[in-house]
Amino acid sequence: MLGSEAKLSYLGHGLMENRNRLLVRTMVTQADGTAERDAALLMAWKTTAKLPGSRRITLGGDQNYDTRDFVSTVR
Repeated sequence: MLGSEAKLSYLGHGLMENRNRLLVRTMVTQADGTAERDAALLMAWKTTAKLPGSRRITLGGDQNYDTRDFVSTVR
């Protein structure tokens, strides 16, 4: 409708490998306020579950991911 507000309904997410800047996994979710953190957890879990060995893995994110619940879940 012309003149009406736009409503965000979907978000696209990408998980990248830092050293070579390769896109490792993508995902689309409905925008609900926590979709970014939920998608990050799911993509990180699916990606790291396939890695051999028990080496330490590091993740990076912006300030929106710096919440007590997110950090404790990732650890």
